[in-house]
Amino acid sequence: MKIQIVFRENADKDIINWYNSLPEGDRSNQIRMILKKYIQEEKEKKEKR
Repeated sequence: MKIQIVFRENADKDIINWYNSLPEGDRSNQIRMILKKYIQEEKEKKEKR
């Protein structure tokens, strides 16, 4: 459990750094694309069950 928490902290920092490095107009677009992909993957998981 401890390893998982440490990993999440590091991953969150990486995501924040990546987000902050994006040009201003690109940020909302990137987030929309990621959310669409995530939602699509969740739908596919539900359909397989």
